[in-house]
Amino acid sequence: MAGSTGLTSSMEDYLEAILVLGENGEPVRITDIARRLGIAKASVSQAVSVLKTSGLVEQEPYGRVSLTSLGRDSARKVTRRHTIVRRLLVEVLGVPAHIADDDACRLEHSISPETLSRLVAFLEKNGRRQDPGHGGSSGGARPGRAGEDPS
Repeated sequence: MAGSTGLTSSMEDYLEAILVLGENGEPVRITDIARRLGIAKASVSQAVSVLKTSGLVEQEPYGRVSLTSLGRDSARKVTRRHTIVRRLLVEVLGVPAHIADDDACRLEHSISPETLSRLVAFLEKNGRRQDPGHGGSSGGARPGRAGEDPS
């Protein structure tokens, strides 16, 4: 299934993982991505190749992986969707954080921009904080702001 970025859910997951892993300034390696996503290094290498062809990541030969500006923008959109859905689940519905994080990981790929905009408006109208980082298992990725394109 393709997410609202036009990428498959798994490709969006790779971008999100690279964004989060690279936040501390350390180089991101295939091994790091594989460990974070719980998949084989060979699968990550293959996906990185596809992302590279799409202009979303750069990779030094047998070296670090980094997001291009296009890849970073796409990853931030995915992370923002995750954050908003997770907030709704935790803050409004009272879903335990670890369950909400897993559910948000699945829902972030299929939510429409229209629904996302309405969720943001609902959270703001009901006195919820505006787009905080979501912590949880995804780590402090940098979400966008409510006025930005919600996709």
